[in-house]
Amino acid sequence: MNVVEKVISFFDSQTEMAQFCFVSRAAVTHWKNANQIPVWHVEALSRYTGLPKYVIRPDIFKKEEREVNGDSEPGVESLDQDRRTEGSGGGQPDRENEVSRDAG
Repeated sequence: MNVVEKVISFFDSQTEMAQFCFVSRAAVTHWKNANQIPVWHVEALSRYTGLPKYVIRPDIFKKEEREVNGDSEPGVESLDQDRRTEGSGGGQPDRENEVSRDAG
């Protein structure tokens, strides 16, 4: 299962994920085939699914964010740990590694 399939599994269907992202179902199919979600959808999908951003796009959100979360490698298995620590007063999220849509 590739990372896009993992994200899709949190929705009832590809169509539901497409509606969530305000794109066509064909766009989600393209993401699935390319095994990559556009970076401007990562924040919303991360919040909806509970998957860390570095799991959805490990090529963008790399080592620095994994170290903040205490993980050595990205993976769904870290999701349970992230949920247990969520809301424990960990402060503001690290905005340094976020990539804006206009960044090119």
